[in-house]
Amino acid sequence: MQQQILITVSLEDLELLIKNSVLDVLKTNLVLQKESNTIDGYLTRQQASKKLHLSLTTLDTYTKKGIINAVKIGHRVLYKESDIDDSLLSKIKSIKYKIN
Repeated sequence: MQQQILITVSLEDLELLIKNSVLDVLKTNLVLQKESNTIDGYLTRQQASKKLHLSLTTLDTYTKKGIINAVKIGHRVLYKESDIDDSLLSKIKSIKYKIN
C-alpha cells in the first residue's frame, strides 16, 4: 500500500512556487529560442511573421508605418530579433479589438 502525504502550503507560498516554475520554463525557452537558426540575430520576413503571429502583409504594413524596424541587406529584408522581441512587449497593440 502506498502512503499518502498531505502537505499544507500558504497561498502566498503556492503563488511563489508557481511563479518561479513558470519563470524558469520561460527563461529556458528564451535561451533555446535564441540559439535557433537565425542569421547573426536576424529573422527573415517569414520567421518574423511567424514569431509575431502576423501575416506577411500586416508585417509589411507595420514596417512601412515604422512600428517594426527592418534592415535591407541586398535584396533581403531582415528583422533584428531584439526589435521583434521589443515589439512583442510594447509597440504592437491590437487595433481590431480596441476598447474605447
